[in-house]
Amino acid sequence: MASKRILKELEDPPTSCSAILRGISDGLARGKKPDEMEKLVIDLLKAHMRHPQASEVNNKDIISHFVLRLVYCRSFELIV
Repeated sequence: MASKRILKELEDPPTSCSAILRGISDGLARGKKPDEMEKLVIDLLKAHMRHPQASEVNNKDIISHFVLRLVYCRSFELIV
């Protein structure tokens, strides 16, 4: 039971971060203007990184950074 909870805690933040990055990429590909991109990013952050405790938002961001780095790195040197 505890291992499923831990796995979910490691799985959710990178999924949220990936959704944000995909949204930003889509916005840029569609040629959105800077003010439109700013609104898009704010909306994406609200939708995917929202949490009642600000420290949890930071934790999600930190976890997603390192998990995505592990997933997308191409060599061992990039991990370290």
